[in-house]
Amino acid sequence: MTTECPNCRTLRARWEAVQAKLEEVQAKIAALEAELRRGRRQAAPFSRDDPKPNPKPPGRRRGKGLFTFRLVPPEEAIDETIVVPLEACPDCGGPLEDRASHEQVQVDLPEVKPAVWRFRTESGYGPRCRKRARSRHPRQVSSATGAAGVSVGPRAKALAAEWKHRLGIPYRKIAELLQTAFGLKVTAGGLCQA
Repeated sequence: MTTECPNCRTLRARWEAVQAKLEEVQAKIAALEAELRRGRRQAAPFSRDDPKPNPKPPGRRRGKGLFTFRLVPPEEAIDETIVVPLEACPDCGGPLEDRASHEQVQVDLPEVKPAVWRFRTESGYGPRCRKRARSRHPRQVSSATGAAGVSVGPRAKALAAEWKHRLGIPYRKIAELLQTAFGLKVTAGGLCQA
């Protein structure tokens, strides 16, 4: 029978407490590292760690749910009807039998072209008031001339501000989008200053 000194007993009790705390901290670190890996993973960040043993097959069951398709617009909404005839078989060149007519409706955005307005204004000197006066149109955003004589209009500025502040798109991408979609050449710095 070995007898332990009181110091050894207290040291052993402390050591066991520290050992238990160390195991608890190591478990927490392992759990946090797994969570961090899960957050950085590109493939399926929404996947579960423990999948169900017998999952149901994906998709809607046959005959269940509301099946819809895009409705054909009314006749007055159709801008143009294009007829594409088929005179002969494109493969053999022979005549066709059992002909049928088919219809497809395509909905697309209209081509957008920037509106360009030129304002020819006048200015003159008033000898009574001794000031230079200048004419101005209500649609003019600026009365600048010379190097600053070409400016972006209010609609383009409003759209850029909407994309920037509501959707969070950077000015550089907004400038690219305006060029690609609308044919409006503008720089990111110009949008920022506007």
